[in-house]
Amino acid sequence: MTLSRQRNVQQQNELSFDQMLGRAQHFRAYGVPVGVRNFLAKRGITIDTSVIVQESDGYMLGLAFGLGGILLTKDQRFFSFELELNAALTDVAIIYKFEDVTSQQNVSSSNKGIGKGFGALAIDVLRALDGS
Repeated sequence: MTLSRQRNVQQQNELSFDQMLGRAQHFRAYGVPVGVRNFLAKRGITIDTSVIVQESDGYMLGLAFGLGGILLTKDQRFFSFELELNAALTDVAIIYKFEDVTSQQNVSSSNKGIGKGFGALAIDVLRALDGS
């Protein structure tokens, strides 16, 4: 019988950080469609200095492209979003959700039993990508 080894809190935080960092690096390297970029810019958000730290799947609701998740801006604001784009990916066709969820984030670095909160890990990812 093989017992699976449980990760300690630090190892769990490192795994979560690595997954979040990989996602953020992907979007920094490949960008987002112009429609998403323009949508965010109209709301004062520069995608080049922000990171997508959580991505949601399953937003293909009859249009060519959908994107959802949680975005962290350089000034440490968190936004939850669900968007559908047109077939050319140039405009957001439907906004299912776009809300500031900063106050809902756990930005503590020392939570009993879990270590760093999601928000604290996301801020670490932003800092890592920005070299600060």
